[in-house]
Amino acid sequence: RHWVGRRCRENLTETAVRHPRRRRGCWRRRGRRDASCAPAVLRSAPFCAAQHWRRGDVPFAAGDFGLDDQIATIIDFLSVWGADGTPVHLVAVCQPGVAALTATARMAEDNAAARPASLTLIGSPIDGRVNPQMPNRVASRRSFASFERDMIYSVPFGAIGAGRRVYPGWLQHQAFLWMKPRYHFDKHLGQLRSAWRSDTEALAQHDAFYAEFHAVMDLPATFYLDTIDRVFQRHLLARG
Repeated sequence: RHWVGRRCRENLTETAVRHPRRRRGCWRRRGRRDASCAPAVLRSAPFCAAQHWRRGDVPFAAGDFGLDDQIATIIDFLSVWGADGTPVHLVAVCQPGVAALTATARMAEDNAAARPASLTLIGSPIDGRVNPQMPNRVASRRSFASFERDMIYSVPFGAIGAGRRVYPGWLQHQAFLWMKPRYHFDKHLGQLRSAWRSDTEALAQHDAFYAEFHAVMDLPATFYLDTIDRVFQRHLLARG
């Protein structure tokens, strides 16, 4: 967290100085590299996108990163973004909603001056017991030990983060595909039809969608397992 946080604070401080009235958002989806979907939601104002480094690119000596570190990092971000009194609008998509809500609640409890002026949660698993989707059902059916045994790998030697335990991006990519196999089959069949018709606009939309879809990344094992245990199995935030 300290290795990532130091670099993020440097970038965020520079952005806050150069764009003092910029509307800000914390934008991150579990296992995703980029934030190309953000402009579709925040069309009315520019924003800052906060993301994690791929764990294979972080030196082993830099330490671990878990769910508590994500919460603390969001608080760090907000403290920088809101240091000049500019209202901060926090947006979280999918899994980060839990950390964003927890960070906001902590800052509100402490009456922090930089606490968010608004919080928007999009598709976040605040209480996975309510209207559970496939990921929620899978997480509740399997034991925690099975996730640790089957989903965690070590970064190979030769990489910067060699020896780190991670949830690999390729596993996340497979999970995305197998959640909706028919959908992706139809999408690629449609691409062939678009190519036959020379429909360049449809082809460009397809390529843009899958460029973002394929942009997965390795996650730290602690962060992934914390999410499985505390968010999807024990529902700690919803239980108070």
